[in-house]
Amino acid sequence: MKKFLIIVLGLILIGGPSSPAGCGGKGKGKPAPGPAAEKKATAEEAAPEAISEMVASYEFHSEGKRDPFYPFVSVEEEENQKASTPLERFDIYQLKINGILSGSTSDSRAMVGAPDGQVYIVRTGTAIGRHSGRVTEINRTCIVILEKFKDFYGKAQERKSNLCFTEVVK
Repeated sequence: MKKFLIIVLGLILIGGPSSPAGCGGKGKGKPAPGPAAEKKATAEEAAPEAISEMVASYEFHSEGKRDPFYPFVSVEEEENQKASTPLERFDIYQLKINGILSGSTSDSRAMVGAPDGQVYIVRTGTAIGRHSGRVTEINRTCIVILEKFKDFYGKAQERKSNLCFTEVVK
């Protein structure tokens, strides 16, 4: 082990591969310009010409592709969809059921509390929610709401949501 350390230290002191002259010092270590350096220079000069030819010949076809700069929701749609009832100003998750008046399936009504502090009476067919929702069913514990909306690709989708009591009283 000691012999190995002595040999390594001797090589460092004598000027082995990690000496300053080998790392770009004066005199030694600089390669003379040769054919490889000339080829590199011509390749660098030719690169802008090749790139400009590629750019000039490239054509972008947007057919069948979604525009990445087009907004998901257009401002015109939001302005046209003004709330006709007070419950259409709120998202469904903001509403809370205060009570359900059960009767026959067509006569059932529910009291829904809104964030503005008001309580509204809803029945089957009432418009509710910001996404063109309609109450489709009122049972003993929940209100079933069908919402229509557009996804990111502009396709019409439907979503069923249940607005239920937080505590069920028997």
